[in-house]
Amino acid sequence: MSALLADRVGVPMTHIPYKGGGQIIVDLVAGRMDFAFISSVQAKPHVQEGMVRALAVGGPQRLDWLPGIPTLADAGLPDVAIQSWFGVAAPKGTPATVTARIREEFIKASSDPQIVKRAAEDNVTIMTGTKQEILRLLAYDYDRLGKAVRGFGIKGD
Repeated sequence: MSALLADRVGVPMTHIPYKGGGQIIVDLVAGRMDFAFISSVQAKPHVQEGMVRALAVGGPQRLDWLPGIPTLADAGLPDVAIQSWFGVAAPKGTPATVTARIREEFIKASSDPQIVKRAAEDNVTIMTGTKQEILRLLAYDYDRLGKAVRGFGIKGD
């Protein structure tokens, strides 16, 4: 998201790659970086304790626990907004019966009252989709974010 923001606002930024959110939080709290895009789940305790300040929400709506914090769209950056999402993948060639069973179990788990409650507490939306829907989402994100990343000069291993 940093590359997308830099691209849209025309501000030079230094990309610092991290392997995960934990170290980002450590460096953000310690003041070793000016800002970071982190999940609301990771940010919540640190924002509530006053260790970091929320500036904007990347998703399409404000968060219940941060009613005064605008979304990026509210702040005039609708094309920068993005939500984190996770998917489940299996190796190519996995039998359709196996992937169907995995999907069924995830759908079943996603309606469990305890999981629904916890997701709501964390402002997480549980969505189950088809392979085709996930592939469309991947293509959309790859196209939109890929342009910014390439323009920012970020290269993978």
